[in-house]
Amino acid sequence: MYQVTLLVGIMLLPVALVARRIGVGFPYHRFLGSLKDAYDRTTEA
Repeated sequence: MYQVTLLVGIMLLPVALVARRIGVGFPYHRFLGSLKDAYDRTTEA
């Protein structure tokens, strides 16, 4: 799961940089919060 998340992050980085340059923001904090919650659930089990 970690490797997939890292790969997706690397692949989306250029998209995020271009979007930021043209002034479009993404609510990535929601995604990161969900990812952290999922990670916490899997490590507790």
